[in-house]
Amino acid sequence: RWSTTLIDAWQIKFDALMKYKEENGDCLVPQNYPENPPLSFWVKRQRAHYRLLYQGKPTPMTVVRMKHLEEAGFVWKTRTRRPNQEKKNLVALVSTTDTCKTPDNDIHMNSSNNNNSNYESEYIDGEDISDQ
Repeated sequence: RWSTTLIDAWQIKFDALMKYKEENGDCLVPQNYPENPPLSFWVKRQRAHYRLLYQGKPTPMTVVRMKHLEEAGFVWKTRTRRPNQEKKNLVALVSTTDTCKTPDNDIHMNSSNNNNSNYESEYIDGEDISDQ
């Protein structure tokens, strides 16, 4: 079993994640989050531990921890995270700025900015053309 110290450390990081969510509206901590780099690393490790759990390998990830994270809105596969929300964000950005360039200080939009070109081509004059 895992030590009490590791359990306490996990809870402390989980609490930091909940604080991040309260401030940012989601659990998508950027990989290089300047305000709390250890939280970025912890989030990355949770995803790695999740994979190990499903591979049947030793890991500190438990089903209980997994459920806590999922109930909090944790995203396991970030490459497939909320594309519809990202589309909405991009449409809002284009409608207000007439460009797809995100502000340098916008952590969330910049973390997904590499995907923006995928969504750019699906919109003309604010209309969704992806289903046409």
